[in-house]
Amino acid sequence: MDSIAVVGDSFSSTDRYSKAWPAIVAESRGFPIQNVAVGGQGYGNGGFGKILDRVTGDPDVIIVAGSRNDVHFPHLVRTAADSVFSRLKANHPRARLVVIGPMWDNSEPEPRIVEANRELALAAKAAGADYIDALSANWLGDPALIAADHLHPNDGGAQALAFNIDAALSRLGI
Repeated sequence: MDSIAVVGDSFSSTDRYSKAWPAIVAESRGFPIQNVAVGGQGYGNGGFGKILDRVTGDPDVIIVAGSRNDVHFPHLVRTAADSVFSRLKANHPRARLVVIGPMWDNSEPEPRIVEANRELALAAKAAGADYIDALSANWLGDPALIAADHLHPNDGGAQALAFNIDAALSRLGI
């Protein structure tokens, strides 16, 4: 394994944490991860489509992580995800695609995010991508992992995400 690229939202971006989960995973695995995640992005709001061209080179794996922001757009997730996955596959045909579903805080997931998660899983399957159901896994279920905004993970939450994502990637043979 030489390279991984991460497309994601604020749960993956570098602007909130001393180290976001992609940097922690990269450090533990000993190789660089290209992180193009930007806060506020998602499938339904068209955000992921706007940042796909930031993935450069020929990554071995592309991880699309999230998005919690799709809570407002569950009815758009499937079509938007189909488009995102097909663009990634066209631009990076050698890359293995791994999709991580929406990550949620320690509150009960809203029905609309459950719907978005279901639609995203269907889109990932149709694209031949590996799907990791972060919503069901409840990686941030401990309130101690959530920042003062009651929404985003804190640094401990970023560590928990890294641990769980690294384990999920290992189960996939990555």
